[in-house]
Amino acid sequence: MWKRLLVYWGVGVTSLLTAGASVWGRTAGPVTVRRPEVTTTVGGPAYCAAGHNVGRIFLTVNNNGTLGKEYSASGVRDCFTGERLLNCEFPKGSQIEYLFGAAFWIGAVVGRDTLVSTGQDGWQIGTGAEFHPPASDDIPSGDMIFRSIVDPAKPEFEGAVSEEDYIGIYYDTCRNCAGVGPDVIDGREHIPLNIEVTQRSYAWSYSYAEDFVLFDYSIKNIGTQRLQQVYMGIYVDADVHDRGNFSNGAQDDLCGFLHTIPADYLPSNCPAAIDTVNLAYIHDNDGDFQRPPWRPAPNVTGVRIVRTPSDSLKVSFNWWVGNTDARLDYGPQTRKKFRDLGTGGQGTPEGDRNKYWFLSNGEFDFNQVQTAAISPLDTIWVPPPGDARPWSLGIDTRYLLSFGPFDIQPGQVLPLSFAYVAGENLHSSQENFDQNLLNSYNPDTYLENLNFDDLGINAVWAGWVYDNPGLDSDSDGYAGKFRLCPTGDTAVVDTFWYEGDGVPDFQGATPPPPPSLSMRIEPSVGKIKVRWNGRASETARDVFSRVIDFEGYRVWLARDDRSTSYTLLASYDIEDHNKYVFSVAAGDFVLIDIPFSLDSLRALYAPGGVNDTTWHPLDFPRSNPYRMPGFPDSVFYFGPQDFNRSRLGIDTDIRKTYPNAPKPPATW
Repeated sequence: MWKRLLVYWGVGVTSLLTAGASVWGRTAGPVTVRRPEVTTTVGGPAYCAAGHNVGRIFLTVNNNGTLGKEYSASGVRDCFTGERLLNCEFPKGSQIEYLFGAAFWIGAVVGRDTLVSTGQDGWQIGTGAEFHPPASDDIPSGDMIFRSIVDPAKPEFEGAVSEEDYIGIYYDTCRNCAGVGPDVIDGREHIPLNIEVTQRSYAWSYSYAEDFVLFDYSIKNIGTQRLQQVYMGIYVDADVHDRGNFSNGAQDDLCGFLHTIPADYLPSNCPAAIDTVNLAYIHDNDGDFQRPPWRPAPNVTGVRIVRTPSDSLKVSFNWWVGNTDARLDYGPQTRKKFRDLGTGGQGTPEGDRNKYWFLSNGEFDFNQVQTAAISPLDTIWVPPPGDARPWSLGIDTRYLLSFGPFDIQPGQVLPLSFAYVAGENLHSSQENFDQNLLNSYNPDTYLENLNFDDLGINAVWAGWVYDNPGLDSDSDGYAGKFRLCPTGDTAVVDTFWYEGDGVPDFQGATPPPPPSLSMRIEPSVGKIKVRWNGRASETARDVFSRVIDFEGYRVWLARDDRSTSYTLLASYDIEDHNKYVFSVAAGDFVLIDIPFSLDSLRALYAPGGVNDTTWHPLDFPRSNPYRMPGFPDSVFYFGPQDFNRSRLGIDTDIRKTYPNAPKPPATW
């Protein structure tokens, strides 16, 4: 006897720039509690740390306004799974860390005071941890929450946005919690801004989203005073090294800012364009290619702000070196806005007033590698003290990416969204560092030889998932920005959307909706008949490509909900093929277009046109690519999209009840 019958549906899709990518995207629902398996002592703050590891990036998040296990207040174990946490490992399993710790900072003018609350100060031992969750017995907001879209049958599916949602709530109001200490400069005790922060973080495993984690913050004024001239920021100390080289692996890092990248994903018929990403980053200076026994660290991580409370804000990017050594306590400052930090150093912002200055100064620091190029005669920047080579060659650096100002009235809630993004192959060898920094100083050439392609496109995709291009989310008639690309027909142009309408979606390339709501099961002796209506599944448009990309159905049967229990009963998918085009820039074949039907490929490439049955795309695999006659640079090969071997009602048990019924119109 079957104790339990589970029927699962697989509806394959393809999305522009990706193949076989699919994920359910949902609007964030109200915060409800699901307690973690491990909590703190009853009555104390319900500290929790959890690892985002569903994609290729492993990133630890905490419910105390910080990222990374070094800033966790709950230990080094995931409070949901009990597994050991990492700071930020990329790619997952590589044992290369790209983060020591990161923290949320917020500052404001309250009455006559200039106040700043921080998740971590970053250098003062025992102080600066000014955000804390409620007590573990304070329901409903005490514990961290986990949600997931992976399994609709599980309770964490309700309200989920991604495959891995973590939601935490914390406050800056605790004056006697661990880590809350006096202001280093003024000597007074911590004065809270009286804010409540709801932190949501989202991660996916799909190819277009596997290298970043999206964060969505709601900042609420729970006090009675108006917070004026508010500035928010993300502080990052991104030590880059092999995990085994913890003692000195962070002493050769370089920091910088990436404003734009070329829009290389555009079809060849589109004019050249650039995308604005505005991303702060830290990387190893040479990729550690020649440092055995330590593994290379050729990649890079950074932070991109994707939403602020207002479009007309002042953005600041400040980097500095910590003050553990006063001789190296340095960070760029302009002559016009030079500030004496009162510490003897020029970099580390100790105390609330200095932190607020860094949050709000509107300064955009030069890339760290260019430090030695700042001469004593520079008219903009205060020159670094003494020999600038230690900063230019790489050192233990951190940065603050911030923006403002705005006011927060009592009871008002303001949003902040950002992405923590990773990118591969910034370095390909040791030569760039040796030739352009170590043996001779050519910082501009060094920067030109860094490969930001992967980091840049991942940052673009983070923005697209946050706010889907071409989707009018609020139905006000505006769907975002687009580019027009000419076609062979002078009267026709292709429209390529590259920015959304400003309304957050937090939605990836979604599969067509499953037919579960219209499903009917009819049991009988020795068999089960499953009926469904496929209208919604077969007519839905992909959120990015805007085409109907339904692929087919799969029906699975299981005794229970273990993945090993499923048996594929029937499958149907459309016969279509992917076209992989050789890209000189990438040095490899890349997938650009959505899948082609067999007839469309024959019409395009078969000598005898659409009726030429002797021509088949699978005769041109990667080992024997197709070369377009008359266009020697046009080289591509074909591969099947999914099975391509189950025909509806012929070699599959999936049949249409009314095969001759007219196809319904597409849904949005």
